[in-house]
Order: sequence, then structure tokens, then C-alpha cells
Amino acid sequence: MKHRFFSSTFFRIALISFVTIVAAVAITVGVALNIFSQALDEKQRVIEGQAAAKLQKYVLGQYTRISDMLNYTSTRTGVAARLAAIAQQPDRAYRYADIQALLSFAEMVLSSDADIEDCILIAQNGAVYSQTATQYGDAVASYDFLNDPLFRAFLASDSGFRFAHDNPVRYKIASRGEVITILWSIYNPARLPRRERVGLLIVNVPIDRYEAAYGDFSGVMLGDLEIYDTRGEKIYSSGNNAPDTPMDEPILYPVGATGLTVRSLLPSNMIREQTNALIQRSVFFVLLAVGLSFVVIFVAVYSYNRRSQRLIDHMREVQKGRLDRRIAVRKRDEIGVLGEALNDMTEKLDTYIRRTYQAELAARDSEIALLQSQINPHFLFNSLENLSMLAARAHNDALADLAADIGRLFRISIRSRDRIVRIEDELEYIRLYINIHVARFGPRLQFGVQADEALLARAIPKLIVQPLVENAVIHGHRVLKPGARVDVSIEAAGDGRIRVSVSDNGAGMTRERICEALSGSASIGLPNVAQRIRLMFGDECALLIESAVGEGTRVSFCLPAMTVEEMNAHVQAADR
Repeated sequence: MKHRFFSSTFFRIALISFVTIVAAVAITVGVALNIFSQALDEKQRVIEGQAAAKLQKYVLGQYTRISDMLNYTSTRTGVAARLAAIAQQPDRAYRYADIQALLSFAEMVLSSDADIEDCILIAQNGAVYSQTATQYGDAVASYDFLNDPLFRAFLASDSGFRFAHDNPVRYKIASRGEVITILWSIYNPARLPRRERVGLLIVNVPIDRYEAAYGDFSGVMLGDLEIYDTRGEKIYSSGNNAPDTPMDEPILYPVGATGLTVRSLLPSNMIREQTNALIQRSVFFVLLAVGLSFVVIFVAVYSYNRRSQRLIDHMREVQKGRLDRRIAVRKRDEIGVLGEALNDMTEKLDTYIRRTYQAELAARDSEIALLQSQINPHFLFNSLENLSMLAARAHNDALADLAADIGRLFRISIRSRDRIVRIEDELEYIRLYINIHVARFGPRLQFGVQADEALLARAIPKLIVQPLVENAVIHGHRVLKPGARVDVSIEAAGDGRIRVSVSDNGAGMTRERICEALSGSASIGLPNVAQRIRLMFGDECALLIESAVGEGTRVSFCLPAMTVEEMNAHVQAADR
């Protein structure tokens, strides 16, 4: 049904309409999204630029505050002079006045900027003066700062300051994580402008304070912000994207005269991802609306097509001769009217055919009755009895038995006009019929009859098995071969039915030969049996032929397990 609908004109019309609507909507949405994506790209770049400017301002402000404070306080408090004195007289590093002055300076640095976590002064002889604004502890006084790789590299250069990414856990009693370390050289004021380094200032700013500088934009930023020093080394990255993310050319924001640079990196697919997400949502809702409209059309067209196809299928069933079928009529529209008219026509045709068939059966019964009336049954029985007695006197037992079997066979066939008999009576008739063939063929043809004793009292149409046995003998074993055999089997088939089968190991039949046998072109036995079974019990009990060339044939059918009275009533109801 589904395959036929998809190849129908109704489906083509619905599909063309749907494709046209989707194409129009797709073009409209595409143009709108292209305009929107350009506006979104421009807006996002403004956001990224504002965030970079805030970070640039924060770094420059931090540098400026520390620089100004060093220039002011180092001369007023004598910090640079004290470090110069310690460089000349290392023992002064432990004088109380010098220690207090240096620690006071470190405290002033901390108080000048709330973001600073640590302020550490290192004298030229390695003496440490540390102040911290957190609970994570001062620097370890015994730590050899001068031989630390980071600080040693800075001291080996002629740089006045440097920003570096670091983790102070190695020289602090405790640390809460990564920081941006600002290294600042302190020069001997007596030798200026000559740059004679007498000490080192270390200022630690937690990494999250840099992130807080542009925190207002952190939720809407798609790119990365990075800080590079004068040597081109990266000292900070916001890390919003994976390292392998393709990026556009960076936008540079120099930090005053510090030599530092803030870089704004935008992913190449930054807007594309946002646009794609927007496209997906937009397309989803558009397709949902279009789809709902299409579903309404589709359901209406499919319903009409399905009902039309059911009407066509019913007409084909009637064409095949299945006149007992009726189509269900649920609506009083055009198709419903056609369905009712077809049902009425089928019912009338079925009634006409049944009446015609019953008339043919009645005519055939009358013809048989006429033939029977032309023969004197008593004369025929007496003649067969005399023949049997004469054969017995002549000691020809085979002929005597044959004559007796023929007499009983004829008596059963005309004894009653009943159409339904017990299985036991039908088997008796089959045994008599088999005895005649045994007398003819002798041991060259073997017969077997098997029946479930519990089924012997059940009903069966009279003389329904004999034509199948006759067909197996005449056609199946037309040329007798060693081991030729015919078997009759009656057994329970389940579901309240009885299976009757006749099989032989003869020549077998091809599929074409089976069709000829059922059509009646080769013989009338099988078609008559098949027609009787179908008229009495319906298609579910149809005759089944299984055959293989050179192996034999098995003909079987099923009938309901009924008593003689029940089956007579069933057959009479079927005739009506």
C-alpha cells in the first residue's frame, strides 16, 4: 500500500508543492541570515575589541602604578640607596633599620594596588624581604632566588622590567596558583644614569585578576586574549578556544611604551558557528511550520488515495472470483457511494453464481439418480454374489474376494444420498477401492492407510478421498517402478482441524503440470475435489499439492473437526 501511494499522482503533487514551499522559504531565510550574520560579525568584533582594550588598560595601569611608585618612594624612603649599601656591605642586609625600611616599602607596594598578591625585594647578596596580602604566606627566606631559572635569566639581561607567567609555589610557603610575575630592576641612585643593578623587585598578580579586568565581556567573548612581552613570548592567554582552533590574523593592542602587546584572536569560524546555530534553529521552526502544513495535505491526500486503492484492490479480488469479500464503507462521500455499489453488485453476483451452481448440482444428482434407476440394484448385487459363489466353488479365492469387494463398493456408493459420512465409513470405501487395485497390480504397488482412531467418528464429505487415491494410482504410478507406494493419512492438524493427505512416490509433477491438473485440462478429479472443498469450507481449507519431479506427490487438505450432524448443518449454511 505504501509503495503504491509513493508512486501515485497524489504523492507527486504533494511532493512538488512541498519542495516549492521549502525552496522559497530556504532562499528567504538564507538571504535574511546572511544579512544578520554580517551584523553579528561586526557586533562581535566590537565586543572583542572592547575586551582587549580593557585588558590593555589594566596592564598599562599596573605598569604605570608600579613605575611611579618606584620612582617616588625609592628616592624618598632610600630603598634604592639601602639596597646599594647592602650590595657594598652585605652585613647591612640584617640590620633592623634596613629590614624595616625595605619591608615598609613592600607594604606600600601592596597597598597601592589591591590586585597585587606578593611584593618581594631581593638584595644583591640574595637577602629576601617579603610581604604578602593573602593567607598563603610569605616567600621562603632561605630560597635561592638569584639561582632560580626565571630570575637568573632576567638578571642576566639588561632589561629594566619584565612580565612573566609563573607559579610561585616553589618559593612560597603556600600558593593558590598561577600568577603574572612583574620583575623590576632597582638601580644604584648614586650611579645614575648608569644602570648599576643593586636589587630586584618581584610583584605577583593572580592570573584571575587579569581575567577580571575584562570580566564584563567574558560571557559573550568568542575569541582569545593574549599578552606577549618584548621578546615575543606569551605570558598570558584567556584560553577560550582549543590550541588547534583555526584563528584569523590577530589584532594588536600595544601597551604604551612597555613593549607589551595585547593580542585579540578571533576564531575563523567564530560567526559561522553562531550563524549555523541560528540557522539550525530557524530552519527547524520554518520546516516545522512547513511540515505541519504538508502533513495536513499529506494526510488528506493519503487518506483519499488509500481509500481509492482499497476500492481497486477489492475490485481485483472480485475479479479473481472471491465474491464473499466486502469492502468496509465508513464515509458517505463519492468513494463511499462507489463502495456500496460495488458491495451490492458483488452480493448479487455471488447469489447468482451460487444458485447456478446449485442448479448444476441438482441436475447432476438427477442424472445420477436416473442412471441408478435404470439399473436394478438387486439384480446387480445378486449377480455379483453368484459370481463370488461360483469363484469360491472353483477355488478361485482371489476372484471371489474381488467380486465381493466390488459388490460392497457399489452398495456403499449408492446406498445413501448423504453428502457427509463418518471418516470410518470413508476409509472402508477406500480400503475396498484399494483391494481392487491390489488384485490388479499385486505386490508391485503397495498401499498404506493410517488414521487416528480418535477421529474415526468425525465427519468428512462422502467420496472425497477416492479421487485423490485414483489420481495417485493412475497418474503418479503410470509406469510402475520397484517400491511403488500410495499412502493415505488422516490426522489431527491442530486448531480444531483434521488433515487428510494422499501421497505417492511416483513420477511427480512440475509446477506447470500442477496448474494443468487443477484447471481440469488433464483430469476432472482434482478440480472437482478442490471445488467441493472450497464451496463447503472456504479458502482456508483449500487443496494443497506438493510435488517434486522424480520424487513423488503429496495432495492434502484440511477440514473442520465436526460430527456428521454439525458438518451437514455447516454445508447447508454454506449452500445458502
